[in-house]
Amino acid sequence: MGDIRPWQLILIVIGLGGGITLVVWNMTHGGGPRPPSEVLLVDLKTGDRFVADTSGKKMLLLPERHPETGEPTLVPVREDENGRWAVTDTYLIDPDSVTEFDALVNASTGEINVSDAKPRTFKRIRPRG
Repeated sequence: MGDIRPWQLILIVIGLGGGITLVVWNMTHGGGPRPPSEVLLVDLKTGDRFVADTSGKKMLLLPERHPETGEPTLVPVREDENGRWAVTDTYLIDPDSVTEFDALVNASTGEINVSDAKPRTFKRIRPRG
């Protein structure tokens, strides 16, 4: 191992400095997953779709209340590769409690009939009281 030449020492210091910089950068500026800036919601009774803005520090309390009726019937929805719409798996409905949800086709798979109308912008209603 003997003598270390100055250029070798400089190269080691630069390498260590670069490595430490990368570790600190990744820890403080994390490239982790980012939440979506919009979420598509569907009304379980009518099949109407709503686009909810979740950018910044905005969040949804699911199921969300319908902006006109005030009923908690809005849940996230997705479209599969075959063009069928379904309630996101996390929000599947208990098949025994779906009598009032007219848009729901199959409670066990979450398949739902959505309206052909363009999705409306979701605006949270203020709680009464």
